[in-house]
Amino acid sequence: MHSEALLGGEKDARGLRHKFWKDHKSDWLAMLLGPAVSVPFAACYAALVCQSPTMNPYFPIVLQQIMWTQLAGGVLSLFLGQFVTTTNMDPLVAILFGQMAHRCELLFRTEPQKLFPHMNVLMPLATCLLGAALYAVGRFRLAGMLRFFPYTVIAGFLAGSGLLILSESLNLSAGTDVWTLTVRTFVSGEGLELSAAWAQLLLGCLYAAVAGVSRDLHTFGTPMLLVACVSTSVAVKFGSSGTFPPPDWFLSYPEPVEWWAPFAAYKEGVEVFEPSKVFFPELIVSFVTIMTVSWSINTLAIKKLVPLRRGIRQCDEQAEIQSLGVTNLLLGGLGCHASMQSFKIPMMMKEVKAGDLWPWFNLVMLFWIFLASPRAIIQTVPRFLFAGTVIRLASDLIIEWLIEARHRVAVNEWRILTATAIAIAVNVSAGILFGLFMTLVLFAIEYSGVTGVVKSGSLQTYHSNIERSKEELAILRQHGKTVKILWLSGYLFFGSVCGAVDEARKCMEEEDACTVVLDLSLVPAMDASGVYALMDLIEEMKAFNQQCELVLCGLVRRLDLALRNAAENKGIQALLFHSLDKALEYCEERLFDRLTSSGVMLLSRTNSLPHIDSCGTIAGMVQEGGTDFAGLWSQLLRREILELDPDGLCVGVLQTAVEMRELMSGQVLFRRGEPAHEIIILVGGSVEVTQPSDVESGTRNLHLPRHHLNEEKGDIYVFEERRTRRARRGAIFGAVEYVASPGLTSISGGRSDSDIAYLSTGTAVGNVQLFALSFERLRAIEKREQRVALVLRTWLSNLAVDALLAKRLPSTQASGPGEQPFDGLRREIS
Repeated sequence: MHSEALLGGEKDARGLRHKFWKDHKSDWLAMLLGPAVSVPFAACYAALVCQSPTMNPYFPIVLQQIMWTQLAGGVLSLFLGQFVTTTNMDPLVAILFGQMAHRCELLFRTEPQKLFPHMNVLMPLATCLLGAALYAVGRFRLAGMLRFFPYTVIAGFLAGSGLLILSESLNLSAGTDVWTLTVRTFVSGEGLELSAAWAQLLLGCLYAAVAGVSRDLHTFGTPMLLVACVSTSVAVKFGSSGTFPPPDWFLSYPEPVEWWAPFAAYKEGVEVFEPSKVFFPELIVSFVTIMTVSWSINTLAIKKLVPLRRGIRQCDEQAEIQSLGVTNLLLGGLGCHASMQSFKIPMMMKEVKAGDLWPWFNLVMLFWIFLASPRAIIQTVPRFLFAGTVIRLASDLIIEWLIEARHRVAVNEWRILTATAIAIAVNVSAGILFGLFMTLVLFAIEYSGVTGVVKSGSLQTYHSNIERSKEELAILRQHGKTVKILWLSGYLFFGSVCGAVDEARKCMEEEDACTVVLDLSLVPAMDASGVYALMDLIEEMKAFNQQCELVLCGLVRRLDLALRNAAENKGIQALLFHSLDKALEYCEERLFDRLTSSGVMLLSRTNSLPHIDSCGTIAGMVQEGGTDFAGLWSQLLRREILELDPDGLCVGVLQTAVEMRELMSGQVLFRRGEPAHEIIILVGGSVEVTQPSDVESGTRNLHLPRHHLNEEKGDIYVFEERRTRRARRGAIFGAVEYVASPGLTSISGGRSDSDIAYLSTGTAVGNVQLFALSFERLRAIEKREQRVALVLRTWLSNLAVDALLAKRLPSTQASGPGEQPFDGLRREIS
């Protein structure tokens, strides 16, 4: 058994070795594919940095610095980050460093020998600052703020970066500025002498086009195309005895450079560096901001393309950005340039089914190139091939973010995107500010068309929840057109508030208008322009007509305070109400007072038609007069008593169980959620009935923006808690709860009165007198007096029918003389 265990162990070991070989048998290809991508980018990067005449002689040392950057970045990427990748150079960084070199060249034009030492320190210093910014973005999880950048700015930035890279890479391919080349060819007539430059430019563009096609055909299409082009160049050069291609078709690398040259140059730069001379805050801040945004976006893209390290199940973008920041902090400290994660090399390694050890093979090749110097490669590969590689990258950015974006966004947005891209190509910092400005202008124009007044009406059709008599409702229908109501929606700012003010002004100018109500329930916020536009409208209305009023309602606490402070500052009186219901109540009372003072006599005010509302409370139908229980119940149950109890005995029986109470203003009669245990009949005064809006709508409006609310200080939306009615004399509370609770014909089954709760809250407005009948006493009476039970149950049933009919017909439908509401309709149905 011992030997069997040994044999089993050897078999398992062989299986593990076989699996390891199968998983990593393609990793060695990184020694070919890695340099095929990184070396052209490194050469093009160094050439872009050294385009100025003073920097151009230092191209070999800068290229060696880039090789050192790729080597150091490859080592750091083995231990930092979440992806199986290495680092690579970004042409946009080279262009920005090239702009810094141009600034330094102007500064040191009398001392050109100081240019390179200062740039040799300035570029690593900028890399350290970029690393610190990336670390802060990841550490404090600020990358999510990119979501607040408009699409036109992000896409315009990427497309503009493509235009900028394209411009510089075309210059590199031609060996001179393309605009200057064009002028000299077609204006100065030097076309023959410049034919070689035009040939290289066309070959660079042709290589970029063919590289795109070959990449689409096969993953290794680009490396194979590069190998084929280099082989052709070598063959042609050998066949022509070195006369073609001519030397000016290659990047200048006259003398070999030792591998330690970057360290010696960095040491020299540190010794002579004068920070005060090369302090370019606007360039440094622009560089750090632009690359932080660009690489944060790049990290989100890499997440979809590059495999994760072994053991990491899910990518944390913020942690990856933080790791990228640490990488660049260390690279800057080592005298290197800024470097980001590579996604092209991992994608190719993924296609050959490589494992997670290929970065080590890539590192070995980078180390060998760094020690041996890339001079032989530079002298073998024509300049247009290096430039063509970057032209392909720039073309991809332009096609994806500019050309194809035309089909993804609206025409106006695409125009702003295009203008932003062009502005960024001219000046990166100014281009981003231009894009933000134009996007805000478009937003203001577009949003002002969808906000403002969304509905209008008048007091003829929209009333408060105050219970009104038929006479009062008829007056409101006849004269309610003098009160105009406008519902506003959306964020009111300098653009959208103008339309709302114009609509209110039109209402004010109507001949019969005396009050304009603006409902701001669906306005989450308002800027200073909106606040003072409303104040100016109040002043304008007073100047136009002293009797004309502007009423504002539906205000959260923040807007209420802002408007009150603005009104106090301007010395005017603003009519502000928390809800539309309160505002309509004020307008109704003002209308009644105005009509009374003008000679229109109002009749005695009785309660509205009987109905059962969503809170289960009942509005009775009683006349003004005495407060005795018998008279009140005789009116409420008049129809049922005539049919079922002609002698009126039930009223006397119920009177023995009633309890008279008086409450002060502000006291709560019943509270939502508390168990119902008595029927309450309102004898004098009025009761404010409130409930959350979800009782009727079934949903709460929690999806609306709430960041501007301070709920600890009572800041709520007006539609989250609202008045459903102002109950007056004759209103009954608890009757529906009584019917739903265990009664004469129901089997309790262990239930108690606490199972039935009030659906609303009732608060006394002024002094209130009421009658109270406890459920327990009523049940005892119903058990003893079956006639009383029959009258009560019939009365409640009739009220339920009236409530259903009221939903189908206007509540103000006229009844004949002496008829109860809906009696005519009942006869038709019968």
